[in-house]
This record gives sequence, structure tokens and C-alpha cells, in this order.
Amino acid sequence: MPEDSKTLYHGVGDTTPPPPQSEGQLESDNLPPRRPRHITHDMAVDRTSVKSTLISDSHKSFKNQGSNQFVVRVSKDERLRLAQLDIKDRLNKVDSGLRVLKARLKTKEEKLTSRYDMPKNIMTAEQKLKVKIEKAKEELSAKEDLAAARRTKKHGMRDEWAKKQKVDYQQREAKRREQAKTDIGAEMASAGAAMATSCEGDFDIDVYDN
Repeated sequence: MPEDSKTLYHGVGDTTPPPPQSEGQLESDNLPPRRPRHITHDMAVDRTSVKSTLISDSHKSFKNQGSNQFVVRVSKDERLRLAQLDIKDRLNKVDSGLRVLKARLKTKEEKLTSRYDMPKNIMTAEQKLKVKIEKAKEELSAKEDLAAARRTKKHGMRDEWAKKQKVDYQQREAKRREQAKTDIGAEMASAGAAMATSCEGDFDIDVYDN
């Protein structure tokens, strides 16, 4: 490669260190750059095209880098969202499992409580049954007393009616006997009078016949 091309290559964009230079060359490097006389117009055009190419490549690389960063950021956000959804799903499953376990524990506690409370429930049921029995006995006794009172009243009314009937019968019988006696006395009196009359006639006849 000629020396001019090496100088152009190192001056445009090469990052490789240039070859070592002497002290005089270092002093000349401190001076402002000048266009060498030996660079032709074609070489200057090539240098400009190289610059534009490098600039466009740098823009493209920057755009690509930005797009890559955007893709990476989007992918990270998507992974984060998916991770959050996964965590939420797992938490929901855990919550549902906990609810099922709580329901089972509550059922077991209710069963155990019912077993422990069974004697108390039996005692309470027995007490309620005793109270019902006592109440039924009281109601039955009250009904029996009422029935006895009704029977007594009915029997008393029957006895009074029987006594009244007996008194009425005795009074009727006494009146009948008195009437019978009166009738018999009247009949006897009338019969005696008739007999006396007939006896007196017979005596007269007998007297006359003698």
C-alpha cells in the first residue's frame, strides 16, 4: 500500500495506533492540518465519500442500537408482565387452596363441636321433654278435674230431678189415697143408708105377717 493511502486511512476513521514517529514528526503533528499537495482531486472525492459512508454507517448503527434497545426493553416489559401474571395466577391458586382448607377445617371443627356438645344437647332435650311431660300432665289433670266437675254437676242435677220426681210422686200418692179414702167413706155411707132402709122395710113386713 502506498504511503499516501496509509496517511488517508489513518486520518479518516481508523482507530489503530499509527506507527512510531520521530521528534520532528511530533512537532509537525502539533501544527494545524494542511492538505498535502500530492493529494489529487480524485483522492479528495474518495475521502469525502468515505466520510459520508462512515457517517451513514454510524447513523445506521445508532438506529440499530436504538431499535435493539427498544426491542430489549419491550421484551423485558413483556417478561415482567408475564411474570406478574404467573405470580398472580399462583397466588389465586394458593388462595383457592387456602379457602378449601379453611372450609374443611371449619367442617371438622363443627363436627368436633357437635360431638362435644352432644351430651349438652341430650340433657337439654331431656329437660325440654320433661317440661313437656309435666305440662301435659297438668293439662290432663285440669281436664280430668273439669270432667269430674261436669259429672258431679250432672249427677247433682240428676239427683235433684230424682228427688223432685219422688216428692211429686209421693204428693200425688198421698192425694190419691186421701181421695180414695174420701170416696170409700162416701160409698160406705151411702151403702149403710141403703142397708138401713131395706132393713126397716123387712121388719115391717115381718111384723105384719105375724
